This record gives sequence, structure tokens and C-alpha cells, in this order.
Amino acid sequence: MVQKEDIHYLEEIGAGSGGVVKKAVHKQTGMLLAIKIINVYDKGKRHQLYNELKANMILNSEYLLRCYGAFFEEGSVRLVLEYMDCGSMETIIKVLN
Repeated sequence: MVQKEDIHYLEEIGAGSGGVVKKAVHKQTGMLLAIKIINVYDKGKRHQLYNELKANMILNSEYLLRCYGAFFEEGSVRLVLEYMDCGSMETIIKVLN
């Protein structure tokens, strides 16, 4: 599990209704990460976060995006996710259709 002290933030790589996603690097290994930052003061975003965490716990599959942990910081929950260098899921779906 990745701890917040192990992360060095790079640039913002996405934003949407669910929050902001920043590219980051794990200091010890050099592995690239995507940090999804979700404001927990918004009820709708809390519900979305709950669903994402539940799906990650239930559907722990090699075919899905890996979640390396989560932590609370500055009024937001930060999901530490596998970095995928191919754009958003929405972009991929548009290309494949």
C-alpha cells in the first residue's frame, strides 16, 4: 500500500465532475501513478467515491485498473491508482467505436 509520504506529484492530467487526476511518481520505486483527488464535502462525490472503492475491492482483477491505496488529505480522499498512458476511458471508448 502506497503512503502519502511516498508520493511526488507531477502535473495534472485530467479533471471532471468526479475530481482531479494528477500524475505522480512513487519515490522509492520510480513507478508512475495516477492520483484521483475527490472532494469529500460534496455528497454526490462521496457516493461516487464509495462506489469506486467498493468496485475496486470486489472486482480485484488483473484486467482492471489497480488501486494501490487511498488516504485523506486537505478535505479530499486521494485514490492511488495505476497510471495508464493511453488517455481516459472515455477517449478509449470513442476510438474503439
